[in-house]
Amino acid sequence: DMIVTAHKEFPELVENGTIIACQEETTTGVKRFKAMELEKDLNLDQIDYNVLKIMENEQNLKMISTYEISKIFKKRYNVELSQSTIYNRIKRLEESRVILNYSINFKPKEVGFKGKFIVRIKPKDSSKYSDLALSLVRRNEIVYLFRMGEQYGLLAIVRVKKIEDFGDFIKNLYESEDMEDTYTNFVLDELKPYTNFKIF
Repeated sequence: DMIVTAHKEFPELVENGTIIACQEETTTGVKRFKAMELEKDLNLDQIDYNVLKIMENEQNLKMISTYEISKIFKKRYNVELSQSTIYNRIKRLEESRVILNYSINFKPKEVGFKGKFIVRIKPKDSSKYSDLALSLVRRNEIVYLFRMGEQYGLLAIVRVKKIEDFGDFIKNLYESEDMEDTYTNFVLDELKPYTNFKIF
């Protein structure tokens, strides 16, 4: 029961990388490990984090292969992992929704989206935050939407091709019966334009 014991009794050793890998040999240990996974009680270990780091930082215009990830592990961490092990790790991260999708980064201005706005939104009824948020997430202009713990409790990042398009967006927004007011800032320049969150 090595894996279950490591995660439940020595989580700090998993988190700080002291324990970077282990393998179950007994049927009982494997069953407990699977049960722990189904209960969503399984923490990411250092190998999972390193796989994510490599996938994020090393792939450019094409997806990085499990063979390439294996080579990087050997060179960078002095750990030998088979391609099948890496594949299974990635599959588990996908199934547990740690990896949500595979997307690209691009420069929005280069594809015609000249305007970026930060819009704080105040609902008429504070109990209707969820209803208003559900209607907002359907809007293509809104690329990010956050719940804030204050009066203007929804914060949206909005992208449009032209400034005039933002006027139409706001006008349409005020047609909602759930919204009372907005506060808008225009983004002059993006000093850190990448959309990916960096694992560190």
